[in-house]
Amino acid sequence: MIDRAYQTQRKILTAARRHFAEKGPQGARIDAVAAESGCNKERIYSYFKNKRGLFVAALQDCFAEILALELELAALTEKEIPKMTGLIFRAYMDFHQRTPEFWRLLAWANLDGEIYADALEGMRDKTFSRLRELYQQGQAGGAFRAEVSFETYLFSLSALSFFYHSNRHSMSKTLGLNLSDETVRGTMTAEIVALLGGRNQP
Repeated sequence: MIDRAYQTQRKILTAARRHFAEKGPQGARIDAVAAESGCNKERIYSYFKNKRGLFVAALQDCFAEILALELELAALTEKEIPKMTGLIFRAYMDFHQRTPEFWRLLAWANLDGEIYADALEGMRDKTFSRLRELYQQGQAGGAFRAEVSFETYLFSLSALSFFYHSNRHSMSKTLGLNLSDETVRGTMTAEIVALLGGRNQP
């Protein structure tokens, strides 16, 4: 049986993610979150203390979803190293496609500088550790460039998938492509994988 308090917090976080993604930590209102979730403000404050606490919880809740995705990627084996770039990048692209709240919340958090950074510190250490291990094995085997660090490699995959979705409307105009079109998205994804993937990437 699911705990009632957990169910209540899920309702609050679902509403908070939507409102914070749309208006940011400054523009979103607790009243609106309370109305949508069906919970009174006192209950929200008892769980999350204040609006900043609620925003952090919403951000961490989104991060929990990408952590679950990366745990699946961390289960890759040495045999899959040659196609690792494609697997990671496509997984990130799909994640951003279905979870637009993630990149919106992250963009709002970064606009406020470092005040929310501590809440995310260390969250991905476990998954990154395994992916780093696989990447380094790939470097030793010639699948990846020896001069490119894992940090730069993963930053590139993260940044490009993030930028594609967070800037697709403006970039569609400047590039003359409809980046929301599935065919265009698929073609560009394949080309980015070919560009970043080192050798033998699908």
